Amino acid sequence: MSRNLFIDFELYTDGDEEFKKELIDSMIDNLVEMQQVLQEASQRNDAGLFQGVCHKIKPTLEMLADAELLDTVGKLKVVVTDPASITLLNRICKGIVQSLKKA
Repeated sequence: MSRNLFIDFELYTDGDEEFKKELIDSMIDNLVEMQQVLQEASQRNDAGLFQGVCHKIKPTLEMLADAELLDTVGKLKVVVTDPASITLLNRICKGIVQSLKKA
């Protein structure tokens, strides 16, 4: 269930494989954190909590440049309790994480 990546790591790493690994690890951590905060925010119906984590990981979201991810995050910033969007975000993040681990 991997997902196409739209990031050109060369733009950020200049061919430095160690830095690329660190960047990938950071991106994975950020996506996992976003999913965890989303669960808490949806249980509390607290869109502000989810918006906060999205702001924190904004560079990761922008570097990934995944239109479906960005669209789904945008919807959840408004209605953090939408089950279809929550399921979709979790599926997208899982696919991106799998692809990042192979990158």
